[in-house]
Amino acid sequence: MRPFRDLPIKSKLTLMLALTAAVSVALSGTALMLNEARLIKTSTVQTLTALAKVLGANSAAALTFDDRAAANETLFFLLEEHLVKPVLEAIKTAGEFDKPGTGIAFVLPVEEVMGLESQMEKFRVEVRDKQLKI
Repeated sequence: MRPFRDLPIKSKLTLMLALTAAVSVALSGTALMLNEARLIKTSTVQTLTALAKVLGANSAAALTFDDRAAANETLFFLLEEHLVKPVLEAIKTAGEFDKPGTGIAFVLPVEEVMGLESQMEKFRVEVRDKQLKI
């Protein structure tokens, strides 16, 4: 390639514009990635704060009255996100939800909520078996 000073002015201008565009795209991309990382961190903090408040509210009675069964039930349902579907499937199987009048289990966007407290022991055994297979 010829030295830069020997290039025609048209080529020099094209090269300068391309270089300027490349630097602009690189800086914009970096700024966007940094902003996205900040937003993800903020969102994670807000989600964890909400979960901590829910956990605190649900644990207060169990701690106040030294109720180990209630504390175990609260902690039992604190699951990692990737385990929610398998656990719900295990609950569906154990609760026989395809039969009328057996109850419900559901997941809300912020926290996982599951019903059927009357069948907790049956669910606990079924879900633990499923979790061990994962």
